[in-house]
Amino acid sequence: MKKRNLILAVLALVLVVTVSVPSALAYFTTYVRAAGSKPVHLAEETRLKEPKPVDWTKHLTVTAQDGSEPVFVRARAFAPDGLTLTYSGENWTQNGDFWYYGPSIKGGESAAELLIKIDNIPQDVKEDENFNVVVVYECTPVLYDAQGNETADWNGKVTTTTENGGGN
Repeated sequence: MKKRNLILAVLALVLVVTVSVPSALAYFTTYVRAAGSKPVHLAEETRLKEPKPVDWTKHLTVTAQDGSEPVFVRARAFAPDGLTLTYSGENWTQNGDFWYYGPSIKGGESAAELLIKIDNIPQDVKEDENFNVVVVYECTPVLYDAQGNETADWNGKVTTTTENGGGN
């Protein structure tokens, strides 16, 4: 009788341990920690091509580098006091101080040329005289709304992170 009770007790203990093992394993597999990091580069990279002006007109082209994410582009030029600039170009529209390129630019593609012409050149200016017309351009990644339409967020804050984790 003692032997029979001992065998039943051992079987009960084995049954309890067997039933509780899967939940204990779930705990250990759910709460595993890891250390270290790996940088991920999801970048938009563009280049401005600005050849020498012809007939007091700058011919600007913005190109997204191969492998770049799609971007929207805008540009603005600054001229010396007293000079007036006229902008033109296919798919470029003005909104405030900036000129925005209409469709997004995919990796390897370029925006249509933006022409910036100095209109009121003073009479006493010689043909080879230099004017410092500074062009500033910006790009922002394409965002998608709930319907899948492309949108741009020009108010986003730019942050950078270095390989060692520092940033601003």
